[in-house]
Amino acid sequence: MSLPLPAFALTPGFVPFPDPPQPLPRFAPSYDMFDSSIIMPCNYTGEFDSEVASQWGIADIDWSNGKAQWAQEHPMTSEENLITAAAAIRAISNRTKVWIYRNLVYAPSWFTEVREKIESNPEWFIPFKEEGPYVNAKCTLGKCSDLFHSQFQTPEFTCNQTLTGESCVHAGRCMDAHCDCGEVPCGWYLWNHENPDCREWLVNTHMMGAMSMGNVNVQGNFIDDEWFHYGPELEGPGSESISIDIGFTRKDNLAMQAKWRLTMDAANAAVIAANGYTWRLFYNNGTCAQAPFVGSVDLEKSECESYMNLACGPDAPLEKNALFYGFSGMTGCSPDPPSPAPTTMPTAEEVTQSPSHFNDPIIDKLQHLASFLLIRGPYAWLGWAWLGCGNFPYRPPELDVDYGTPVGTCFPVESKPGVFRREYTKTSVEVNCRKWSATITPRDEMKLIE
Repeated sequence: MSLPLPAFALTPGFVPFPDPPQPLPRFAPSYDMFDSSIIMPCNYTGEFDSEVASQWGIADIDWSNGKAQWAQEHPMTSEENLITAAAAIRAISNRTKVWIYRNLVYAPSWFTEVREKIESNPEWFIPFKEEGPYVNAKCTLGKCSDLFHSQFQTPEFTCNQTLTGESCVHAGRCMDAHCDCGEVPCGWYLWNHENPDCREWLVNTHMMGAMSMGNVNVQGNFIDDEWFHYGPELEGPGSESISIDIGFTRKDNLAMQAKWRLTMDAANAAVIAANGYTWRLFYNNGTCAQAPFVGSVDLEKSECESYMNLACGPDAPLEKNALFYGFSGMTGCSPDPPSPAPTTMPTAEEVTQSPSHFNDPIIDKLQHLASFLLIRGPYAWLGWAWLGCGNFPYRPPELDVDYGTPVGTCFPVESKPGVFRREYTKTSVEVNCRKWSATITPRDEMKLIE
């Protein structure tokens, strides 16, 4: 299964629909809103609250979670910490699917399995070019390696703003003289996808072994970063100079990109076969993804009607793709919230009785909730993409409502230009793109949400 570049639809502003569609999960679909909710939990200073994570259908844990603790270990134990966090969440809610971080471009030396392979199988990693000068350093604090490594986002130095050039707040820097990555310098190394043994190990052990999908508490992965024609994805200072430091031309990068795709194809296929899924296979799969289109009362800015004309057309593309639909309004990748985000989660009853007493950080919540219900297929998730480490992923009480199951796909409402509707067994959902408004009308006794 490949990761094709999607064909752009008529309007280039919104996220295009993949052509062909990406492969769907093999586990049972669900229209239950708990199962259809998702977050990326992370907390630098300690473990992310497992109780909070367990209130979501998918909790996708970042490698930085708990960094202040695991960075003090000798050697560092980021990989083991992911498994510990997954077990803690699943102990509270076995309905929550826990996904954990993996990277098939960069190789973090604070992962135990990765560090061991850097030491035992150097041919699995791309070296520095033979002669400098180099932008990224070969040696750090007395440890050297001819294998390329860059130290963006690396928990390496003592917490000292003068030394690191960065603020120490939430950085998870080590308290000792330096962090421990075994015999090699700490940093992000590069997987050599030209090596077939490396690919086999990455898929069968790193992705599917006991520290990932082979663990009973792990049900999926966030596979980070891509290889482009210019080299690995840019992630921080030093990464922009990788091709220079490894001596890669555009031709070299295109060849490595093709090999990386083979690894990604095999990894995604293996995860799906094991009844899991990966973020990379979502439609709208950006790390910072929010809604797949712009909705606005300003019709010059709005993409809603153009988008819905396709999403609610006869092809119904999201019936054939797994959707991620992101809220916006909190920090991290999102714009700043219009008001301070709540520190506790109100119940649906509390919000219904006193809606003005709660600061809701979600921008255009009803419009986006209704749009999600309008366009979603059997595999779809609504929630928060990357918010950074330490931000509280607000869970609106609307995610605890039973809207029923769809009785058909969405459609344009006759004689109402720009209005789209979908019928559910318990509700009727409508979005007016020209006014950027929405209603979710209950059937029987369900209260109106607006």
